[in-house]
Amino acid sequence: MTPPPLQQEIARVLSAKLKPTDTLISRQLIESEIEENSGIYPALSGMSKTGRRRAITRAMNELFPYWRENQGVRRYTFVWKVRSCQEDASHPEACE
Repeated sequence: MTPPPLQQEIARVLSAKLKPTDTLISRQLIESEIEENSGIYPALSGMSKTGRRRAITRAMNELFPYWRENQGVRRYTFVWKVRSCQEDASHPEACE
């Protein structure tokens, strides 16, 4: 289980980066937010790159399903499905 301070920082990253129409988020997007705003994420930004990637992957795997290779993602790309298209009926264009 991911330590609570890291979970809280991941939650802040998600609220900062996810738009209402987003259904997916990548580890690369999460990492870039942490690097650009390191003061907001002291626990994650203070880790080594490898440690940070492991923490992000572990936390995201606990929270969301991994978007599989058979759905269009290469196996070395880390992408999670943060909401289904049906959850956001107000933005049907996101499902196209």
